[in-house]
Amino acid sequence: MGSKKLNVRLPDEYFEMIDKIILQENDTSVKESRNKMGQTDIVKVALREYYTKRMGDSADEAYMTMVTSTLNNLIAPYFTTLIAAVQKLTNSNVKIDESVKLESLMNRMCFNLLFRSDDLTEDEGTLYRALRKHTPFDDVLERVAKEKGTYNSVTDEADESK
Repeated sequence: MGSKKLNVRLPDEYFEMIDKIILQENDTSVKESRNKMGQTDIVKVALREYYTKRMGDSADEAYMTMVTSTLNNLIAPYFTTLIAAVQKLTNSNVKIDESVKLESLMNRMCFNLLFRSDDLTEDEGTLYRALRKHTPFDDVLERVAKEKGTYNSVTDEADESK
């Protein structure tokens, strides 16, 4: 859209009004985290509002443009914040899903090994203490789960033997 320059003479009281509006706009824009309006933007808004109130049939279109513009200015920062929060939440869920998957794989491998063992105790207290204790076995289990990615997945054993 093109633009033209307009030179207008106004009494000092109007410039004081504009200065007050600019000061208020600076404070409001910081609180609402949006771009602040300058003197030109303030005059544009004032003209648009006057036009909307005073012009007959074309007032509806001008009014809708003003409402749309105002809503966009108010809502845009919230949508930006909302999108960032959803992305952060999604990334967090992906990390949690990976962690749960690894934990599940570790548990399956651990019980698979335990139930294959011939000397598995049947004493509840001893079994409880054995399973609660952190051992090098736990570290190996976690490392293998990370490497495998899925339960009973086939690794490239042929490559490892070379």
